[in-house]
Amino acid sequence: MLNDMPPEDLSTTVDLTPDERWSLFAGQTARIEWSELAPLFARGQVVVVDASLDLVDVAVAVVDDNKPLVEQWMQQKLFGLLDTKTASFWAEGHTPIWAVVVQPWVLAQARQIP
Repeated sequence: MLNDMPPEDLSTTVDLTPDERWSLFAGQTARIEWSELAPLFARGQVVVVDASLDLVDVAVAVVDDNKPLVEQWMQQKLFGLLDTKTASFWAEGHTPIWAVVVQPWVLAQARQIP
């Protein structure tokens, strides 16, 4: 599904308010199957977002270039490139994955099954 979507041109988000950017990314966030995410992982474009963070808030922080916040998440290992161990687990298909495109990245997050 995400492979069929054109990546959001970040230049179009510059004139939006933070609330408008949040709404934009919320509307573009969707569940994704590993088979769709795997080619992007192979290209090094998948960034994993810890389940403790709001995926849309993270997308807004990235597009807003909020370096202090993103660096804090990286130091806390809450945000970073998808590693092979996690990718292998996701490939098993037991975990729902949600994603949003923040060009050139795909932010992905495993969700707990209730």
